[in-house]
Amino acid sequence: MSTFPEYRLETSYSPEAWLSYLRQDFGQIEPDTLLEQFAQWGIPLIPERLQDGFCQDFSENLRVAEEMRIDMQKELLARLVCSEVIEPLDLERISPGKAEEVIAGLPALLSSEHIWRENGDLHRIKFYNVAEFRIKEIHHAKNGREYYDAPELTGMLEEVTKNSSATLRLQEKKFFDHLEGDWKIIRCSETVTGKYEWLNYFRQDIASALPDGKTTALKNAFKNWGFDVGNSRFEEAFEPDWEANRTKAQLMFQKALISKVVNAGIVSPMSYQTWKTLSEKSGGQFISRIPLLPEMEHPGEWLEFFRQTAPDNLLERVLLQNRFEEAGVPFDEKLVFAAFPAKGTPQKQKKGFRTMQDITLEDYKKMLGRLTSSGRLERMDRETWEQLTLEDARDYVRGFDDPASPKQQLLITTMAEENRISMAIPEIAGLSKMEASFIIDNAPEIALPREAPGNPITDETRRELKALMDKQEIPRIPYVQWKNLSEEEGQLKIEHAYARRPASEKQKEFIRQALLDKTIPGKILKEIFPTRTISGAQVDKLNFLQATRLIGSLPATAKQIEAVKNLVAEKRIEPLENYDLSTAQASKILDKAYRDVSERDPDGPASLRQKEALNQLMESRAIPVMSREQLENLTFAEAGKLLENAPATRAQKNMITRFVQEEKLSRIPGEEFNSMTRAEASRLIDIGMGKLPRSEQKITPESEIPATEAQRKVLEELREKGKIPELPDNLSKEAASRMIKEAVSADPISPRQMDIIEKRIANHQIPPMTPEQKAGLTQRDFAELMKIQPKSPAVPDRGNGNERSKAPEMVR
Repeated sequence: MSTFPEYRLETSYSPEAWLSYLRQDFGQIEPDTLLEQFAQWGIPLIPERLQDGFCQDFSENLRVAEEMRIDMQKELLARLVCSEVIEPLDLERISPGKAEEVIAGLPALLSSEHIWRENGDLHRIKFYNVAEFRIKEIHHAKNGREYYDAPELTGMLEEVTKNSSATLRLQEKKFFDHLEGDWKIIRCSETVTGKYEWLNYFRQDIASALPDGKTTALKNAFKNWGFDVGNSRFEEAFEPDWEANRTKAQLMFQKALISKVVNAGIVSPMSYQTWKTLSEKSGGQFISRIPLLPEMEHPGEWLEFFRQTAPDNLLERVLLQNRFEEAGVPFDEKLVFAAFPAKGTPQKQKKGFRTMQDITLEDYKKMLGRLTSSGRLERMDRETWEQLTLEDARDYVRGFDDPASPKQQLLITTMAEENRISMAIPEIAGLSKMEASFIIDNAPEIALPREAPGNPITDETRRELKALMDKQEIPRIPYVQWKNLSEEEGQLKIEHAYARRPASEKQKEFIRQALLDKTIPGKILKEIFPTRTISGAQVDKLNFLQATRLIGSLPATAKQIEAVKNLVAEKRIEPLENYDLSTAQASKILDKAYRDVSERDPDGPASLRQKEALNQLMESRAIPVMSREQLENLTFAEAGKLLENAPATRAQKNMITRFVQEEKLSRIPGEEFNSMTRAEASRLIDIGMGKLPRSEQKITPESEIPATEAQRKVLEELREKGKIPELPDNLSKEAASRMIKEAVSADPISPRQMDIIEKRIANHQIPPMTPEQKAGLTQRDFAELMKIQPKSPAVPDRGNGNERSKAPEMVR
């Protein structure tokens, strides 16, 4: 007699079973039960999207899955950009392949899975935390030869070792310590993972991800994977609202792009106020006007362009200049090549102090050694010395050393304000002199910018900073830092100094009276304080910055408005669009106008402002150096003449560039532009503003623009190679460019040019080619291929449709 087979429940995981389950009709399942089971397993589902999992259209499933993958890529990259561990990138245009490449290079993560039984029910949770790897040198042998770049010669080998999973263990402990009732872990496992799992890590609440409250392990994880974490702000990556992350990351990209093209001289800078209040919309509008090279689809590609190394030889540089000029993109050789990464600059070893935890017991023992040598501390016996703890050593140092000097405390406070170190004011106040010296010596250095900023520091801000330095409220600013200091950086230094200074009694009394009279609107209070009201005790604790902002936010008085209108009537300032001014705005206008009020006798002494301007020009070596006596003996007219004949300022050149792009001025030859004086620039600005007729601009014919020095050097090299005859004496720039093109037309293209061709083929801008065709490409072919315009951009611009940025008329 046959028997029925024995019934047995199979509990192993089966992808095929899940596939069969998801192929059912959605009406046959119980949604509430499914949601409950997934939640119990630590996987929250979105009820509104539950039915999508049972869709029978495979192509639709693939489409939705790809959309979700792209959304995940954008969210993860946005979090990484905001934390400043990867360079800003365009989230709206990055390709899925490029995004995948970035994500694949992220450090490893540890993931542990725990299943526990609680009150009869099974629960599951996954933890994510950093895999604390170290690169360990496992062997070193001297070979007696000075070859240090090959492991087989030096005997130096490295291996990756998992040093610790301490942070993950701490995270698990914190979670299970909070469980109540009867529970028992029945299964746990741990795997090394990475890539998209970083999204699960950053989506945790920050207290779970950083169980010790510090980002040290996280920074080390990225640092050991080759990332630069010097300026990292990992707390930003845990923002619960990913849309806020996306907006901030896109704004960071826009700022990086605008700074780059402005510093390269490709476009004029926006106004300081617009830059300060830059939004995604205003940034997008500015970016849409940036001119492009032929191979570019979108202005964002300028960032990738300038991340390459600069062309190596003179011929490549001249050909690059031709490409700029043929595309109508302004080209200033000095600015453009300064925008590329510096070549061959050895990187300094980064200093390692960020927090007090970075001063080790060994560091304190060295300080104790110096105290002992100086006789301020008795020598300890060996047992006491060996049993010293970090806290004991710190107490000894602070007990026997002098307190940090005010100058040291000011410098360290400034470092904290610049986010170079992380220290609170009470910590700084308790430092000893040797601790302060250690921090100052080991704090990360600020990388001084090599390029002039888009918004250079104004004379008013420079004067205020110098006054604060004289009062010892801020540290001295080195000369090399003055040259490239931006207005934003200068204002930030002033704000930090004002925030440290208590409000004056006069300010407090004014604010108290204004509060009593109810003349301070609640919305103004809320801009400076968290609430629309403040108490008398809060007024007593106001700092100078808060008080100044509060008073400055009030509407200008009738006397101030009248004084401003009088200045306009006397033509001492330009007319204003409206007179709805704040107290601070009116004060700034009046201070600037009244600084040099007297009518000047041409034979009288030079004004203070003239002398300050001449000093700045001498510091930057723009004019010959004069002695103090010569400067003091200058007349008003002589100083004015020197200033008129001084090189045009960056601000003047930027304004002229903008007028050329707006076709309010005609094209200006490069040599004329570079050698322009302030007086000549002022005249061109008057023409651009409509104060003088357009006919007043002197236009140099193309045939009269002389060849550049770089063109002449390239032509001389080509003459020596026998590719061109002797050079004529009065060679024009136009003729030189034509001669160079003809001489190198049959030469093969460079690797850099081949990269451009490959990119244009990949973007379907030019037809595909066989390897043989690519190998046979010449400079003439490259020039012709660059003339082919794409039919439509690969990715449309949301704010500008399919329209490419119009290239303005060349400035130079």
